[in-house]
Amino acid sequence: MAPLVAEALARLAQREERTEEDDLVFPGIAGNHLDGAALYRRYKAALKRAGLRDLRFHDLRHTFGPR
Repeated sequence: MAPLVAEALARLAQREERTEEDDLVFPGIAGNHLDGAALYRRYKAALKRAGLRDLRFHDLRHTFGPR
């Protein structure tokens, strides 16, 4: 795991809510699983905020893996 990713995930453990072992890392507003449409909207918004080109969600599995 990349050091920056490990650091970001470690910071999540410091939050005040949803830190139990079975809690979701990226929950929906109510703390449940995100539905597909909500996940897609968040993904597209994150791409835009980051100034990245439009990528299909599936493309992510090819961007960070062993070579």
